[in-house]
Amino acid sequence: MQFIEVTELCGVRSAVITFRRAGSALRFVVYPMVHLGEPGFYAEVEQRLHSHDLLVVEGVAHSPAGRALSAAYRHLEGSSRLALVVQRIDLHTVGVPFINPDLTAEAVKDGWRRISLFQRALVRLLVPVYVIQMRLFGTRRVLARHLAVEEQGDVDPALNDFPDAFDELMLHSRDRLLVSAIHAIHQERCMEQILVGVIYGAEHMHAVVDALWRLGYRPCDAEWLTVFDIDPPVSLND
Repeated sequence: MQFIEVTELCGVRSAVITFRRAGSALRFVVYPMVHLGEPGFYAEVEQRLHSHDLLVVEGVAHSPAGRALSAAYRHLEGSSRLALVVQRIDLHTVGVPFINPDLTAEAVKDGWRRISLFQRALVRLLVPVYVIQMRLFGTRRVLARHLAVEEQGDVDPALNDFPDAFDELMLHSRDRLLVSAIHAIHQERCMEQILVGVIYGAEHMHAVVDALWRLGYRPCDAEWLTVFDIDPPVSLND
């Protein structure tokens, strides 16, 4: 199942998919997120969340290790070459109850310690190099190619030299927590007529859909939302 589509014509798009199960009133809506996009994408997602009854949202607790791992996209905001913003959705403004089954600061710290000192040092070296390269020479087209690779289940392209260690910390361990939360919601509320939104990075959606499928949920509706166009708009004042 495709969650992020990259084409010349439509740019980068995210597939918002609704799942339901026969005999159950509960519906899940998955929102595959990209952490760097046009403001309109995040505004559209935020607006849609108002119609939900419960949200399942990602968000690793703040920690030095977490900041190091997320620096690759955080420091690309403000780049005039990309003209994109970091994901921001004000859940308190949305006003819908939400849960955050993600890594705690202590869990990130423990996972970071399991990675060798050599690899940790390389991360701190390579992420800034990647950021500088993207700010100086990067384009939306380059970023789109990276997102097409991430669609296959990889983590941040700046960390691709260390797939095993970092996949476990930033992907698989978080997937397990997310899947556990989905199972709990199904078990406790499957007979309620509610709409549950799952707002997580697109790389986590393979685990989400696999869990929903095993529980008997099937897609019943889907639509594309544009994350960003490949070619940014040109200002007539330039």
